[in-house]
Amino acid sequence: MLNHSNDRSPKKQTERSAFYLSCHTLGFYYEKSIFIDSLIHDFWRFDRVLDQEKVIPIMFTSMFRIGEETGELSEMITKLADFYEDEVSDSVKALTSIMEPMMIVFVAVFVGIILIAMYLPMFSMMQTVG
Repeated sequence: MLNHSNDRSPKKQTERSAFYLSCHTLGFYYEKSIFIDSLIHDFWRFDRVLDQEKVIPIMFTSMFRIGEETGELSEMITKLADFYEDEVSDSVKALTSIMEPMMIVFVAVFVGIILIAMYLPMFSMMQTVG
C-alpha cells in the first residue's frame, strides 16, 4: 500500500506544508504529529493513519474516510468542525451550569466570613461595655 508516485504533486506538497504548519501550532503534540506525518508519507491514506491513533474518535476517522472516498473532504471536514463546535458548546454550557451554584455558595461563604469578621469585634466590645 505504499504510494510514493505522487509525492511531488502540488496538492501533496500543499497538504504537507499545511500539516507542518499545524504541527508547529500544536506545541505539546508536536512529536506525535511528526510521527503521524511519517506514517502518512509511507501509507498516504490519512484515514488509516488516524485509525491507528487511540486518541482520535472513530466517528472522526469514518467521516474523514468517507470524505476522501467521495471527493468531498472539505465539506466533510466542515461538518466535523460544526459537530465538534456544538459538542464543545454543549460541554461548556454543562460545566457552567454545574459551576454556577458552587460559585454562589462560595460567594455566600466569603460574604459570611467578612460579616463575622466585621461584627465579632463589635459584639465583644458591647459585651465589655455592657
